[in-house]
Amino acid sequence: MGALHFFNPGNDLALASGQRYYTPPAAAVTLGHAGTWLPLLLGNEGDFVLTASEKAPTDIYGKWAHGMSAWHGEEPGTLRPWGWSPWAMEYAANAFRKKGAAWNEAFEKEVDMPRLLELTHRRTSIAVHEALATGLTPVEAFSIGEAEAILRSWDKVVGKSPLSGSGRGVFHGSIRSADAFLRRCSATIARQGSVMIEHELVPVTEFAMLFEMKRETGIGFLGYSLFETSGDAYTSNILLPDEEIRQRLRELCPAEDFGALECRVTEAMRHIIGPIPYDGYFGVDMMIYRAETGTAVNPCIEVNMRTTMGVVAWKATHRLLHPASQGRFRLAVMPQEPAQAKWRDGRLADGSISLSPADSKVAFVIDAKSRAN
Repeated sequence: MGALHFFNPGNDLALASGQRYYTPPAAAVTLGHAGTWLPLLLGNEGDFVLTASEKAPTDIYGKWAHGMSAWHGEEPGTLRPWGWSPWAMEYAANAFRKKGAAWNEAFEKEVDMPRLLELTHRRTSIAVHEALATGLTPVEAFSIGEAEAILRSWDKVVGKSPLSGSGRGVFHGSIRSADAFLRRCSATIARQGSVMIEHELVPVTEFAMLFEMKRETGIGFLGYSLFETSGDAYTSNILLPDEEIRQRLRELCPAEDFGALECRVTEAMRHIIGPIPYDGYFGVDMMIYRAETGTAVNPCIEVNMRTTMGVVAWKATHRLLHPASQGRFRLAVMPQEPAQAKWRDGRLADGSISLSPADSKVAFVIDAKSRAN
């Protein structure tokens, strides 16, 4: 029996709310509709996609042998949501009710929810920094007095809500803007009990290390995600093989041994996570930043205990993009006329394709360019 995949981008906020019966904001609903077919890049032949859109986008339907189909109530062997939460369970259970399919109570046991919530908290980044002895360890402040002391000690800082994701709940501060920063800290502490505070660094580039974990085999390094942001919000991923991404990172930060860092982060995450809470992916966001003597790596901006856009981009590079091409996976405003796609050997070689339904307000797009051009 195939796995049932579904894209639920409101999951971080739902997990932070602690609610099973959660209503995601309009922006998450819009994004969820646009990405309803993203699981085509994540699943395997014979798997299903839980989607309100019956037919995959015409750009890839019939042109790429993904081997998956829309779910019509067939009995799946397992669930594969974008992210796990009590709301994700209810989201799936409600879909089963609508299809008249029998809900398997065993699905509720596929994830250790208390442990997942613990790991999703941004204090996990403290454990990563301590394990790697970076000297950049964030601080969790439980009062305004603690937050103010950190601000005065560090001058320029970044504040973060303990439970949020994808750039949400992130705010910047300095001694010059102390009042505004501390007001945000106060509101965050009132909602979630604490606030995370980090040194503000000057970024050169942002990337992530991607991991897959399975209860049978443990945690393994998957690959790299090289992404772009606007402010603190995700905008796109560069589609390149891992070794080419490593080479770009080495050029930007020659002092870092990225192979050794992969091993150190993998081992640290094995100890931090311990018993695996679910079968699936997670990512550790990182940054190359300007240091006094050149550039250096911050090896943990945050840990995302879910599938990420980086995983989608990694899969797109290995499964959809032609090996002789490079590309970009991005979020675009609809409507737009993509460049005509050219396929070679069942892979995208040139041009652009949309992965989103035609009626989406925004679209996930892959742009490809042959290296021969």
